[in-house]
Amino acid sequence: MRKKTIPGFRHEVIDTCLCNPFKNWTKDRLIEKINEKLMDCHGIDGICEKTFYNDIRNMKSEPPRGYDAPIECMNGAYIYTESDFTIQKDNLSDEDIESINKAIEVLSQFKQIGIHTELSSVKEKILGYKSNIDEVEHLIEFEQQEVKGMEFLSSLYPLIKEKKVIKIEYQSFRSSEPHEYIVHPYYLKQYKHRWYLVCYCESHEMIATYALDRFINITEIFDVNFREVEYKALKKRFENIIGVTKIVDHVLQQIEVWISKELAPYIETKKIHHSQVKLNEDDKGIVIALTLIPNYEFYSIIQSFGNSIEILSPVLVRDELALKLESASKMYHAPVGL
Repeated sequence: MRKKTIPGFRHEVIDTCLCNPFKNWTKDRLIEKINEKLMDCHGIDGICEKTFYNDIRNMKSEPPRGYDAPIECMNGAYIYTESDFTIQKDNLSDEDIESINKAIEVLSQFKQIGIHTELSSVKEKILGYKSNIDEVEHLIEFEQQEVKGMEFLSSLYPLIKEKKVIKIEYQSFRSSEPHEYIVHPYYLKQYKHRWYLVCYCESHEMIATYALDRFINITEIFDVNFREVEYKALKKRFENIIGVTKIVDHVLQQIEVWISKELAPYIETKKIHHSQVKLNEDDKGIVIALTLIPNYEFYSIIQSFGNSIEILSPVLVRDELALKLESASKMYHAPVGL
């Protein structure tokens, strides 16, 4: 638990007194109350007038040193000129400080964005002392992998927040040369250790997703008005797919999948997709239904489970997976290097 300093304790005593306007709080009466509380709660001797005046001056000073308290002495009595003022309603409790520390601990693992540094700065302003983030022992650790493109996170974040139009120099894996696109950035999305920018692309006149690991450069554009978007509708775009690849002409389908008895507990506790429901179960395994648009990421996940999983329907999705498995099988049955 964070212990209150003795000056902070005295400030709270003064505050409690001044919040009761029905008593005449003279200097002598306030000192008497402070000394009484110091002896009762801390077993220490009282304060002198000089310390009292320093406390009043500190309380009236601006944060982080003080509270900007509206204290005035009128006719020998100290009052708050704002009747609803109190320093204690704005103070952070020990639980509040602990919550901030937990947030900083988690966010410090995402150094590319820099939010943890900003939050630490805010904490220092509130508490009035500096804390060393690097000395925190992490009790929660996220799976992370350094990949190309993460260096663009810190510069993209403020551009997205401030709704700036940008030009990206981008080279896809299928292209031998980079291309430039003017885009309206909406938000960043992570999938499988990679970061993606979801945006409106003027060249393609559509919502597009670009992988940051294929960015070469980004530049702010000043003479183009930002194209607004309905963020709820935009994020729904990813509800019916796995990952980030949305194929324009593919439609939403219910896909029935058989899962072996050995794999079933894993799939039931870590769903393939949020739409997953169990249809039936027997001594050989379970059958689940997925309602989604099959894409590259979907087939990759299914293939990763080998012969412990089988697509039952629809036929077109089953056949598509069969072609992928057949192609892989041919590769491994052919002599190495041919």
